[in-house]
Amino acid sequence: MPRKPEPSFGLKLIIWDIAATTGTENFSAIYREVDQRLEELRREGKLFEDTPDQRKVHDIIELDIQRLTREVVVAKLPPHVWRLRHDYEEIKQLAKGSIEAKREAPREDDLAKISGVGKEKAKPGEMAGVASPPESKRPLQVLVGRDVLELASAFKNDLSEIDALDGAVYQLHGDPWTSDIPSVLHVSHYPELKVVLAIEHEQPGQFLLLTEQVEAISPGFRVNFREWERRSLTPFVGGCQEIIREIWYKAREGTGLEMSHDRGYGLLLNVPLFVYRFALKRCAESSPAQPDLELNPADVDRFPYLPPHYRQLTGRGEPDLLLAAGSGPVVNHSRGITTDVMDLCKLVTTELCQLYAQDDKIREIVREQEALQKEREPFLKALSDFLRSFTGG
Repeated sequence: MPRKPEPSFGLKLIIWDIAATTGTENFSAIYREVDQRLEELRREGKLFEDTPDQRKVHDIIELDIQRLTREVVVAKLPPHVWRLRHDYEEIKQLAKGSIEAKREAPREDDLAKISGVGKEKAKPGEMAGVASPPESKRPLQVLVGRDVLELASAFKNDLSEIDALDGAVYQLHGDPWTSDIPSVLHVSHYPELKVVLAIEHEQPGQFLLLTEQVEAISPGFRVNFREWERRSLTPFVGGCQEIIREIWYKAREGTGLEMSHDRGYGLLLNVPLFVYRFALKRCAESSPAQPDLELNPADVDRFPYLPPHYRQLTGRGEPDLLLAAGSGPVVNHSRGITTDVMDLCKLVTTELCQLYAQDDKIREIVREQEALQKEREPFLKALSDFLRSFTGG
């Protein structure tokens, strides 16, 4: 039997990150997380290596990391992974000396631009706009440059924008549509739903380094934030997705339209999203008004994939959001009559909007959104404190 190739350094980095985050006491949990993470990366086309067997993963965690020189550990591994080393204290001292020698502070105009802090006259021996905190309150010596501060600012902004209308709620498992609705979140469904910030997924190394540095002034930040993503953010997005799925199934059943160009008399596109958004905005009203919908001939200039004989359904004032399109006679089973499919679609959409605007599940989403936003406040404060600690604001 041919010997399996040695895992790449990048693959080992992923395994070390998981081990350091999960804790080495529970190897089974580490291996499950490794298998899940690597499968996600393979599905996204970002990894082309097989998952090592359990014995190899154990050796990578227990042996391979000990064989690296201290210089390589400091240069190549994020600080939280250093704890896997037996000489962790010596590595911290080496890193501290290296950082103090190489530390490069950002320019004052960069700091002002990133954090919103204005220029201040510098005291003798200080950089303008950067205050020297008292020794007892000074954060650990870490490498902080413009890139890290920009990432912290983006982290704070994205975190503050999370709500029930984020594009992530429309990224359902097994959905037949593609969504280009803006989102600050990344959603994965294998082997179960997992939601994290998009910048965390796109820049995992830098994000880990940032959260490690925020820990210097806000102990427990990294672990608490990951727990919040797992225990609060992911279930919240999952609940929103289930309501949209329910609306999708009811719209499909009521109209006979599918989320495909190849079935039925047309296509059902953004009706579930439109109904969901309408319900969220009107759920506090005792008698919500009907949605303002328009039926028009297909706008083939704006939607060139529509056949010219189709009619299209849109919301008034939103001509670029195509809700549905189609043509042809269908039976309205609730009334026992034959009608045009798009007349039926408009009627069903209106009924669903009014139904869900008074649905307790929508009101519960609003309450959960308020709770989620309250829970994120400590993280927003920690990031604000982190930015201010380097700007003197």
